[in-house]
Amino acid sequence: MKRFVTWLAREFWEAVPIACFFFVVGFVIVLMIVKLSLAQYSIQIPASSRALIGALIAAKVVLVLDNTRLARSFRRHPRIVPVLAKTAVYAVCVILLRILELALDSVRHPSMATQYCPTWCMAVRRGCGP
Repeated sequence: MKRFVTWLAREFWEAVPIACFFFVVGFVIVLMIVKLSLAQYSIQIPASSRALIGALIAAKVVLVLDNTRLARSFRRHPRIVPVLAKTAVYAVCVILLRILELALDSVRHPSMATQYCPTWCMAVRRGCGP
């Protein structure tokens, strides 16, 4: 147990702040671009806490995936190979999480399901097939 606690402390004080800083800067830049774009239409969005939480989650995901067997298997390949593989993994995960988010929203708000789901999704939901 003590070994786990020391590993966790080292993880949070050494590795996470560097990755988190990188993602916080990136997410804040994207947030500012979105806010400035929407300010033209007088639309306000309070999303700064979402950017910080998203940066923390993204940093931890990247650090965890860097320590997986998949990441270690690419160490002897040219640098572009792990970059492309990680990009593909991240893209698939983002797409799956977005689909899950939309599905949960359509369950919570059935009247808005047609707005979220494309027509093939609604046909499958009704049992008509694609």
